[in-house]
Amino acid sequence: MERLYEIFDIKLRGISFKFKRFMFDIIDWDNRLISILEARGVGKTTLILQYIKQKFGSPSKQVLYADLDNIYFSKNTILDLADRFYKKGKPI
Repeated sequence: MERLYEIFDIKLRGISFKFKRFMFDIIDWDNRLISILEARGVGKTTLILQYIKQKFGSPSKQVLYADLDNIYFSKNTILDLADRFYKKGKPI
């Protein structure tokens, strides 16, 4: 899980606010579940990382962004990750 944080921190440091994605101010970020359905390469990850960086700063251990295609998930489920995250005192 620590490796996931390292990868997340690297991605977060590379995020800029020079250009905010158009949906940034439209999304109600207070919703418990947000689904963003768009084609590949349109900026979904950038949008989410911009929000995380603005809300939590960089680096942050309060939140974790993880790509589900990471090798970690070949032996662990997203539920395993959520359980570990929660048990470290960081409720989801």
